[in-house]
Amino acid sequence: MDKHTKHQIKQAHQHQQKAVESLSVLYLYLNNLVKCRPIIRWLITTERRSLAST
Repeated sequence: MDKHTKHQIKQAHQHQQKAVESLSVLYLYLNNLVKCRPIIRWLITTERRSLAST
């Protein structure tokens, strides 16, 4: 295997690693969003109620 091919493989591997990292970050973010959704919904409904009562 020549240097160029080795370099390409290394680069591809790094790109793959970055993609995996960003995907896991996105997954965690979405997971937290799902957990927070009831809280957000509750906040919105309480906001609406306070706006409606005034």
